[in-house]
Amino acid sequence: MSTEFNRRIYFSGVWKTTRYKGVPVYKYPTDLWMLHEIISETAPEVVVETGTAEGGSALYLWDQGCEVITIDVRKPGRRFPSGITFIQSDSLEAADQVGDMIQGRRTMVVLDSDHRPEHVTREIASYAPMVTPGCYLVVEDTGVDVYRLMDAPEEDYPHGGPGKALQGSRGLLAVLGFEVDPSRERFGLTMNPGGWWRRRP
Repeated sequence: MSTEFNRRIYFSGVWKTTRYKGVPVYKYPTDLWMLHEIISETAPEVVVETGTAEGGSALYLWDQGCEVITIDVRKPGRRFPSGITFIQSDSLEAADQVGDMIQGRRTMVVLDSDHRPEHVTREIASYAPMVTPGCYLVVEDTGVDVYRLMDAPEEDYPHGGPGKALQGSRGLLAVLGFEVDPSRERFGLTMNPGGWWRRRP
């Protein structure tokens, strides 16, 4: 679908109403479905998520049948089941700890924390190497740049967002054996255009 359609959906604020088991998720349902497909097809043992927010996406990922490690500077207002490990930290500061936790396990990574391009660039450098060949790195909210959402009154990305970081990280991702998977955007409604990266087996 068009940039203008995605802009209208974004500015409508409807994405803020998405819930999973009553918990806010803050993702498009089409993107949640793609996460489901990816996990079903690639069978990661653990999904690393940066950016917990209210915890709805961590619950959703866990219900796909894998362990979840989720990281945020703020603690969500709920307790998680034993299959979800919450780390209260900046994602960059937690990278070494997470690397130790996932060692030897089939791993997928979803980046959805601080959206400033310099932070996302460093996240990609820190977390992309953790992705197991055959699994995915998902860089979320690249639509901030692709759909030109920097003019949103509530946004504070005057210098760009995850999409800008991703553009500058393509060389590193290529060296690590990643390739973008446009099939994950086939519904046309996504906040992650160009953000679905599979590491070649």
